[in-house]
Amino acid sequence: MQSEAEAKACCADLYQSDIAKLIMGDTLHPGGLGLTNRLGRLIGLRPGNLVADLASARGESAQALGRVFRCRVLGVEFGAEAVRHAHDAAPESGRAHFVRGDAENLPLRTEAFDAAVCECSMSLFMNKAQAVAETARLLKPGGRFGLSDVTIEPGALPAELEGDLGQVLCMTSALTTDGYVDLLEEGGFTVTERLDALAEIIKILD
Repeated sequence: MQSEAEAKACCADLYQSDIAKLIMGDTLHPGGLGLTNRLGRLIGLRPGNLVADLASARGESAQALGRVFRCRVLGVEFGAEAVRHAHDAAPESGRAHFVRGDAENLPLRTEAFDAAVCECSMSLFMNKAQAVAETARLLKPGGRFGLSDVTIEPGALPAELEGDLGQVLCMTSALTTDGYVDLLEEGGFTVTERLDALAEIIKILD
């Protein structure tokens, strides 16, 4: 049986693999940068905001948020290879920077950030409640959290998506829509917007 650390390392390795990039594209999440920018608008990102991008993968989304909204973004990613790629790809004069860290134990200062985003990663976290608590900790009073993820109704996951493919697609441990709302509200957040992006997921499945 895998330890928690081994399971997290395995998940990080999977998301750094060629198959993940082949299926999900450079951003490694459904909807690409279009959905990233939509999420930024929904949470009202403004120039000068300090934003945490949790599970930032190779950094494409963090760079896009910094470029489009003229905010400063700090990406936190568990996979060492992904962090190295993000560092190498980010321009020295850019608004995005990257560190290695665990979303369930964030290496970030308390109440230092105006906003946080987490795209297609909460479904992968082993302790989702702890990740939400850590996100709440790093936000200033009135800070905003934008979460996008796959939702799965009970018994709805096809057998062929229960293995590695389902893991890459964020599906094997995803919650229902109400499950994510409950998770956030129990962590102290107030959910003000719910957006259905099913069309983006269908594109990936096709």
